[in-house]
Amino acid sequence: MEGGSCHEHLPEKGERLIQTWVGERELLGPRPTDKHKQGENTMTINIENEEITKNESETLECGIILPKDKYDHAIDYLTANPEDIYEAWGSPGAWEGKGGELFGFVAPDWTDSNAAADGCSTRVGTCGCLQQIREAKEEGYDGSKGDAKMAYWNRLWDLIASDRRIPVSGEDITVEDLPVFAEWQREIDQKRKQDGFL
Repeated sequence: MEGGSCHEHLPEKGERLIQTWVGERELLGPRPTDKHKQGENTMTINIENEEITKNESETLECGIILPKDKYDHAIDYLTANPEDIYEAWGSPGAWEGKGGELFGFVAPDWTDSNAAADGCSTRVGTCGCLQQIREAKEEGYDGSKGDAKMAYWNRLWDLIASDRRIPVSGEDITVEDLPVFAEWQREIDQKRKQDGFL
């Protein structure tokens, strides 16, 4: 792009900018996917009460501006009601529309706490949420067994379990952690779509 012409289309308040970032400075770090070339990171900028400053906008390459999705709305709700985070985490389906979507199970149906792993006979147990998978790794599990300690998509398990941005305890989840949960849930939704669950 010449002369920074892509900067004419910066997001408005309430929109998300999905942006590819190539360079030495990492904003959110590498996404847990192999879609991007090595050395290339993807970042999401949520435009809420602040605007991108000129210096920040100069570092951006052209991106795609998207309207808010259910995860953005979930973050908005829980940011305004942080006292509800633990309840939404503990019963995500019951808190749909009020933040529960962020804590869905890593399964074909995000509300199903009894979802079995992908049907492989060597894997026995049920799917957990992002935090439960992270906690399982800390407890020595490897994703091959355990109730609420597995992921339907086995290849995602280690990536989720190794993401140190996810709190190990549900009681430790704060407003600052919510964008990480949203990032993962969007990734899991892509898996659901690929496999015909959405």
